[in-house]
Parts: sequence; C-alpha cells; structure tokens
Amino acid sequence: MFLDRKYKGNLKKWCPAILNISYFLENIIDPEMPRTLKQLKIISVEGVILERSLSYPHLIFRFWIIPTINNCSLSSLIGIFIQNIVFQRSVSEFIDTSFPKNWNWKFFIEIPISSHLQASSYTKQINDKERVSAAFENEGIRKMIEISYKKKFQPFF
Repeated sequence: MFLDRKYKGNLKKWCPAILNISYFLENIIDPEMPRTLKQLKIISVEGVILERSLSYPHLIFRFWIIPTINNCSLSSLIGIFIQNIVFQRSVSEFIDTSFPKNWNWKFFIEIPISSHLQASSYTKQINDKERVSAAFENEGIRKMIEISYKKKFQPFF
C-alpha cells in the first residue's frame, strides 16, 4: 500500500518496490515452526505500507507483523530477523538503487494492537536501535538469524 495524498498517480511507480521488499521478507523462516512467515500469515503484501513525506524527500516503510497467537513471546525475535534482513542484507542496497539518491528512508515494524496482548511494548522494543544492535551482537541470535533466512534476494524488475 502506498500512502501519498498529493501524488496518487505514483502508485504504479512504487508497487514493484513494495512487492520486491515484501517478497524478500516473506522468505524468513519462523523460529518455532519450519514454515515461512508468509505461510504463517505473519507477513503479507497488505502489511507493507510505504509513506512519502510531503515536506522533504523522505520515504517511510512500515511493516505490520501479525503474530500467530496473541501472546506470542517470539514477536520481538521475528522483528529482529526483519531488521537484520533490511539493514544487513541486500534490501538496503535495493532501496538505495531503486529510489532517488537524495531521498532518505526510515523503516518501522509495527504489531497491530488487536493482534497481540503486549503489542505496544513489543513494537517499541523492535524499533529501538540500541536493543536491536545489542541483539545483533549476541552470537545465539546471529545463528538463529542465519538459520531463519532461506533465500537470496532477487528483485522482480
């Protein structure tokens, strides 16, 4: 979904980027079950929201993750997997090459309040840069990240 109130004609321009990024994130394997996040309906194309700032060249990517149960304790770990894939893998290179060079981009992962009992606290933890970088330093979490990632990213276009 692309939210741009002023430039509604740009939807066709941004849809391939949304599809590519959501495809890339759907290939993450769940830490508890041997299925991908797409198969478990934790991540979907409908949950990828791209907003463009009207004041300056700035893109905001929002990803909604919907846990399988409303008291899932691994929601923050799934968020860390997604953060790793966006910042450590080829998604950041894809974003840098697909959008204008002078544009900045931000990335947020959100858990809808209706889908988890502690959605606001998990959303806050997932988007806290210090906590995420500390998690990346943990060797056990790094091994889980490597196991959870299934395919190499290849853009559609």
